Amino acid sequence: MGDLFLFFPESQKRAEILEYCAKRLETRFLVLDEPASGLLTVELKNRDLEFEATHLKLLKPVNQTALDGEDNRQEFDVYTRDVFKDVNSDTFFLPCERAHIAQLVLLSFTIDDEFRKLISGMETKHKFHEETPLVSALQRLELLENYAPLHTDSKKKTVFPKFQLIPNTQAVRNYYGEEVAFYFAWMNHFTLWLVFPAVVGLAYYLYTQKTEISVDNNPYVPFFSFGMVIWATLFNKFWRRESNRWAQKWGTLNEEDVDEIRPEFTGTMRKSPITGLMERYSPDWLRYCKYFGSALVTSVMLFIAFSVMVCSLNLQGYIHNNGMFHVPALAKFSAPGEIFDPVNGDFLPCLVPTIVHSLAIMVLNQYIYRRIAVGLTDWENHRTESSFENSLILKRFLFEAFDCYISLFYLAFYELDVMKVIWVGGERWLRRLVRVNRGKRLVRTELVALYTADCIRRLLTETVIPLLLQLLSARGERDNMKRLKDKYGEKESVTQAAQGAAGELEEALGGAGELEEALGGAGELEEALEGAGELEEALGGAGELEEALEGTALEDSKKDKYEQFDDFLEMVIEFGYVTMFASAFPLGAALSLVYNVVEMKSDAIKLSWACQRPPSMRAANIGTWQTVLSTMTVLAAITNVMIFGFGSDQMMEWLPGWYTDLGGKRELAEGMGRFVVGGVFVIEHVVLMVVMFLHYAIPDMPSDVQVEVARRAYEDHKAFLKAKKQERLRLSGKLKVEEPVAAMAQ
Repeated sequence: MGDLFLFFPESQKRAEILEYCAKRLETRFLVLDEPASGLLTVELKNRDLEFEATHLKLLKPVNQTALDGEDNRQEFDVYTRDVFKDVNSDTFFLPCERAHIAQLVLLSFTIDDEFRKLISGMETKHKFHEETPLVSALQRLELLENYAPLHTDSKKKTVFPKFQLIPNTQAVRNYYGEEVAFYFAWMNHFTLWLVFPAVVGLAYYLYTQKTEISVDNNPYVPFFSFGMVIWATLFNKFWRRESNRWAQKWGTLNEEDVDEIRPEFTGTMRKSPITGLMERYSPDWLRYCKYFGSALVTSVMLFIAFSVMVCSLNLQGYIHNNGMFHVPALAKFSAPGEIFDPVNGDFLPCLVPTIVHSLAIMVLNQYIYRRIAVGLTDWENHRTESSFENSLILKRFLFEAFDCYISLFYLAFYELDVMKVIWVGGERWLRRLVRVNRGKRLVRTELVALYTADCIRRLLTETVIPLLLQLLSARGERDNMKRLKDKYGEKESVTQAAQGAAGELEEALGGAGELEEALGGAGELEEALEGAGELEEALGGAGELEEALEGTALEDSKKDKYEQFDDFLEMVIEFGYVTMFASAFPLGAALSLVYNVVEMKSDAIKLSWACQRPPSMRAANIGTWQTVLSTMTVLAAITNVMIFGFGSDQMMEWLPGWYTDLGGKRELAEGMGRFVVGGVFVIEHVVLMVVMFLHYAIPDMPSDVQVEVARRAYEDHKAFLKAKKQERLRLSGKLKVEEPVAAMAQ
């Protein structure tokens, strides 16, 4: 079947590169190459698999029965392999473990002198050092298009059952690895925690439909919004506890302590002041200068995003003619009687500016700044993978958050009114967000429109369209196979052709059974062509045969890569919609609950059918996203208090004595401004103090996980002391140590 595939694009050196790679990799892999299609499929040998599992200290079950409350797993050791349960079984190592170890072994192959001779005639600006992984060098030279783990159809189908709405986290981990599993575990946690605020928000929404109270002057909305801040704090804390429990179960709790050096890191060689070994070094001041350059480029992109927002708000009629950002050439389209008239115009045309704004955000983020951010982060020359990832997350999150939230912040805090204000001929027109022409909520209107349009856009672009394109492509390949069978049917050449390369093609297609089904049955295999001459005549050469009989590996190589980064980014943005603007959009939690269920099913389809199988990466948690979520919780406390005090009439409902009624319009009473500012300041600090108290009062690690961590630390220390004692005895000649013999399956 194979663990990994490597796909080499068309080039003058493809045959040489493929032959060179096959020769290098066969020392540790079983290699299947298809020169005509540029595909290399590799499967790690058992010997190397077990040695690498020993190095990674994978936790595996042992034969002895565990005591109550104890874990019957031990760190795998190839020299004591017989103590482990079902060690000789094909299922002893999980699919995620095989894929992860295979990729680590693949990355251990670095460039050599033969590789340098092979590329000596090529024009390239890239410089490689001796530690550069072979596959990284090939990709930078565009000689290798991609490499990824192979899907196993029989196991893939069991991960996401057809009618299962909430994915099984353990099943996801066993097949895709910890990094992907943590995303789905977080999604499950997020979805379940949304149930309570969704019920409350929906009840509030139904209540407002029967009254004249709006989100602007409802005295009870502040309780909901401040409750959402507490909810967000508890959500984050209990997620940390849950993630630590998963990490302890999967044996990755200390995985974050291991940080890998990036192959792309460049610098001068120096002697490490810590280890005394030679290492590559780049001064921090140089990277800080590059940070400044990245900030300048990002600022330009943020200005472009802000300009798009201004155009959108003008087209929607949100900016009146006295505003700083009023653009008459665009605002005229939202005037009375015009196409985007928000008061008397039709509903669908009024959605056009919002849809265009959402599409503009998508183009800026997915197709422009995404590439710029990766280029800038690579240019910054980060030494470690975690440093690179953190910098990339910071850039892309800040840019997308700015894109998504800037219009809402503008309407809430620049306009200082959570109601939509339409200026027509100097008059104020208010309309409600229900089916009447008065009282339309400004922030809520924009938030609902952007949120809904963005959800639909993500579902279409990430899953529906790629899946349709893949189905169309598969249909074209089936038509091509049918054409070949019709053309050479009298000699049954397509079926017999596989006999000439039975071993390789059977493995590429997943086994003899699948081969027979693909080629028409075993009977035809025995009766078809009798010699290689007829085969070449029937199909016009082996090249057409290999093109007609593409295996699952070649099909996987044509799929897009799975980008979990984008999925996390979208969900964190959604978390911000629900928490930071709770006072303007109480129904957000209910909509998010429904969308999350759809999103998880969409992600399952995307992982299983629309994308390549992602690399299996070990992880201890969701990484930098935890810090981002905690930061957004603090921002949620600030924004909701600001909307309460300055962006709505909610504070007026509780403290009417601080305001004066001027013919139906309430303004601050003379001399009361300082009290309003002071009141908002006090409320904000009280809410933040509650957030901080909960953050530090609730431990990140459950007590049972703490006990297990302490027990393993004790066992490791005891093993260290035992090894140290044996070493002293060996040096004194009192202990004779025999070389261990590994009885491993080859």
